[in-house]
Parts: sequence; structure tokens; C-alpha cells
Amino acid sequence: MFGLDMQQLLFILILTVSIILFVTEWVRVDLVSVLIILSLVISGILETSIAFSGFASEPVIIVAAVFVLSAALSATGVTDRIGDFVTKMAGNREWQAILVFMIVVALLSAFTHHLMITAMMLPVVMQYCREKNIYSSRILIPMATAASLGTTMTIISAPAFLLANNILMRSGAKGLHIFDVFPIGISLTALSIIFVILTRWVLPKRFGEQSFENKFQVDKFYTEIEIPKDSKWIGVTFESFYTSTQKRFLIIEWIRNGHAKQIGKTEDTINVGDIFLINASPDEIISMSDDMGLALKPVKKYQSYLDVDHDNTPVLLQAVLAPNSRWVGQNLRATDFLRHYRLIVV
Repeated sequence: MFGLDMQQLLFILILTVSIILFVTEWVRVDLVSVLIILSLVISGILETSIAFSGFASEPVIIVAAVFVLSAALSATGVTDRIGDFVTKMAGNREWQAILVFMIVVALLSAFTHHLMITAMMLPVVMQYCREKNIYSSRILIPMATAASLGTTMTIISAPAFLLANNILMRSGAKGLHIFDVFPIGISLTALSIIFVILTRWVLPKRFGEQSFENKFQVDKFYTEIEIPKDSKWIGVTFESFYTSTQKRFLIIEWIRNGHAKQIGKTEDTINVGDIFLINASPDEIISMSDDMGLALKPVKKYQSYLDVDHDNTPVLLQAVLAPNSRWVGQNLRATDFLRHYRLIVV
């Protein structure tokens, strides 16, 4: 048939079935790879010694070692330190963030597996983009590009280089050193980084998809704190107070006896009854109940109202329907909010 013998037809059949399984992922990729080897051996296309010789080859061992090295970086916490360093260096400007992330990812990909580096940096980039309110797609795309470019700087980072080196050595030629491809790789990487920064305006503007758990999460809340009589902050300068608490919350306004005081580098000391309008995360607000030096003023102010029935005095509230609520998909008439919750939807 078409001038092909039986072995050639069998090989084309195995190749076609393998491609279908790889594309559809009906069977795990690693299992498909093993089945390909077994099929080639059983059909007689390859001898057993040749079929399994690849597991003892230098390229396979090096690739496996790179995977182990990448996993070790993550397990030892080195990746977390790298993430913190990169975030600090990225600054607040988009072009600076692109530059830093691309350089770091490219250098790491030169000695480890680029997929592992991309997976490692993904949460770092997403967190950075959320904090700086930057489109995540404009950082992720350059980062992924840099991960691929990094594999061109050493022969251990790309299986293609390892195979080429292995073929050269088998033919009797001198093998490649680890940095023989570095001049070409570093040039490609540098030019690509410059090109991406200069043409970054063509990058798409998309935020990352939010999970159900974070879709309705409010990152920060505004609330008031009061300095009680036994506070450890009494007599402390505002500058010291601000420096000590700036990682926990942001001070918006300082109020004393109903009048706003100046916020900044001032030597004014904190007194009993001082009130601060702050912006803080929900976790920090909750933890303030354990801080003997601070008191949540809204809780103190409204707790008595919440504990006592005030003759059904109407109160305007704002609520959000949770993603997994049993009321999702129902209309207001069917839910009967007034009877169930004594609420009138406005």
C-alpha cells in the first residue's frame, strides 16, 4: 500500500494513535510515552536494547536532575526569598516590573526547568499585580517569554541542546560545554527584553481570573481605633506610633477632641481618647481586639445598639450574596426576605 512495507504502516499507525492520545489527553501523557515504547518493541520495529537505552543516556539524566533541582528550590523556601526580592526590585512602574521579572526568570531558567520557574513565579506576579493594580497579562506574557529565552543560554536547560551534544559525542566530535551557547542566548534574551519593553503598549490589558473565594473579598476596610486609658501608646510620639504600625494599617486621619490633627513627621505625643481613622485588612481589624494598646471605636460605639432592641428602628444595610448561597437564581418574591429575615430590599 503506497509502496510501504508492514513495519512502516505499523509505525504510521502507532504515530497517529499517539498524536491523538497526546492531543485529547484521554490517557496520561507519561503512560502514553511508555505505551509508545512498548508498541515499538512488540511490533518489532525497535529492539529491546535500543528502545530502553534512552533511560541511560546523559540528556535524560540531566533533564531529570534539573527537575529535582527545581523541586529542591521550592521545598527549601529559596523560591519564596527570590519572590520577595523580585517584588521589591520591581518597584511601582510597569516597564520596571517587566524588566526585573524578565531578567530574573531568564537567568533562573538557564539552570533549571523553565516550566518549574514559570509555575514558581506565577503567584508572585499575580500578587504583585494585585497590589500595584497592574494588568497581570502585561507581566505574565513577558515573564513566560523570558522563561523560554533563558533556555538558550546553557545546554542543560534545553533538551534539544543536550540531544545535539549527545549526537556530536557519539560521532566522535568534541562535545559542547555548558556555556558554549551563552553568547547567542544572552544576546537573544537582551534584545528580546528591550523589544518587549519598547513595544509593551501592544500587550493585552487583562486582570487575572478571580476565584470564587476571592470574588467578593474586600481587601481593605476603613474603621476607627481609639487610645484607651491603659494604652501602651500614651506619651509616644506620633512618628514612632506611625512607624510601628504602618505594616499593620494605614493611618488616614488623627482626631483629638473632635478636631483633626496634622499627620506627618511631628513630635506631638498620643493622648488618651485620641481617635485614628485607619485602612486595614479584615485580619488586622480582628486582631486589634487582642492589642491592649488599641480599641476599635466602631465596636465600642455601636455594640450597645446591636445588643438591644430599639423599637424596630429601621437601619439601612448593604449585603452581598455569596457565590454558593441557596438564594442564587431565585427571585425576590420567592425568597420572601421580609418574612425570613425581616428585611426589605431597596
